[in-house]
Amino acid sequence: MLNNEKLKTLMEEIESQIDFSNVKVKFDEKSGEIEYINVPLKNPILDKALRKSVLAQISNIIRREEEKKKELYDLWKEKKEKIIYEEKFRSAVVEIIISQLEDKFESEDLSTSIFPTSVASSEVPNYYIRKPKERYTLETKIELFKKLSNSYCGQYGEYTYGLYIPEEAGRIRAVLRKYLPDFYNVDIHRIAGVERNVRIEPFEYLFYFLDKALQEIFFTEKTIPDWHVELFVVKKECEKKRGGEGKLFYSYYIIPNLADIFSKLYHGEDKYDYWSGKSKIKILVSSFLIEKWNIEKDLKEDYSEIVHSYINRLLYFLFYHKRLDLDSILFLEDLKIKLGDTTTIKYLDDIVSYMISDVKEIKNKAQKIKVIKYWAQRIAKELIKADEGDTKTLERFLMDLRHSNLPHEFSNAIVNNITIFKKSGIDVGEIPFALQHFRSITEFKEAKAIVIGTLYNEICRTEKAQTEETQEEGGNKT
Repeated sequence: MLNNEKLKTLMEEIESQIDFSNVKVKFDEKSGEIEYINVPLKNPILDKALRKSVLAQISNIIRREEEKKKELYDLWKEKKEKIIYEEKFRSAVVEIIISQLEDKFESEDLSTSIFPTSVASSEVPNYYIRKPKERYTLETKIELFKKLSNSYCGQYGEYTYGLYIPEEAGRIRAVLRKYLPDFYNVDIHRIAGVERNVRIEPFEYLFYFLDKALQEIFFTEKTIPDWHVELFVVKKECEKKRGGEGKLFYSYYIIPNLADIFSKLYHGEDKYDYWSGKSKIKILVSSFLIEKWNIEKDLKEDYSEIVHSYINRLLYFLFYHKRLDLDSILFLEDLKIKLGDTTTIKYLDDIVSYMISDVKEIKNKAQKIKVIKYWAQRIAKELIKADEGDTKTLERFLMDLRHSNLPHEFSNAIVNNITIFKKSGIDVGEIPFALQHFRSITEFKEAKAIVIGTLYNEICRTEKAQTEETQEEGGNKT
């Protein structure tokens, strides 16, 4: 059993979380039976965790305790005794919740809803660690419960999020206080600076929180944060089966030391856009938000879920593995082009350079990336010039490259097209060595992403300039 000190701490924690101002109780006035008791908690993720297994049982437990039920009914019926009734009711509810939790704390079984199992860092989200088996002591369970209780919570659609920031990361807490008047109802869209219709997946929630905090830490302190954070996620299954309420899925992610991500993406004035002051990684992520694309509304709705699942995957790899998921970037690039979007992809080459893991190779690889980008810009401009402002030849070249999924296919597509361009009298220069030989699949994907992104951006800029010129001519005529 829990000792007195632990029990007292748990009782205080529970009592502070119960939103007694919104508790709803209904007795049958004739029989004195309880019709329902709804006890909401201030913290939505804790409420979700305890709702079915603990909070929903309060009515049934009081029904079985005749003496307590009669006492509460009598006090409830006598409206004059409201203060006494509220005190008695509060005490009864807290005792029942504590009693229910004691069983779960002491049990050898792990109640996933109350103590979510952590997610294996090597797996895509929602895969749980099974080997080696996790061991949860009483102290660990209490600690997890407190973390749930003290999380920064937000909700979007079927998701409820809780971000736990440890005490040693007090600087992040201090920064977030400026933007969070209510820690239990976080307006993540406001923090992110995005429209209300923007979908928010788990690692997007984490990213928007940390982007704001890490940016401010750099500009105010110039220190490197060596803390970790923890993310709790509850997802409600959308499709209800057999008239049920829908199943809940619980995930728990421990995000390792933030020092590496901070050093690569936030430490240094070159990591920020000169004009807006926003981090370059946030601007890159914003380039992939389908809600910002210039496409039909129906297409945005149809593809929103898959686009955000890939952005979520991109950010998952970024925070867990400290590397870019180039497959996600290539997919999102391809989809932007396929759907006919005309908004540019910003700072991709910079982010690829920042995320180079081998310190010895940083300067060498950064130079390669710069050479690849400049070559792609040059060839795009030469093709547009040769077509007298049209982008058709450039679009065909881009299509060939998009469909080249292996290193040798990509190199061959470049060589074959360049040969045709030169025969047509278009001076596109020599093909960089970095696009002819790749030392790894990762190097190939980096090059492909940068080339496709650069060519696509030039098409977008050309079409935008032509549109503006047409509009200006139309305005002059009127």
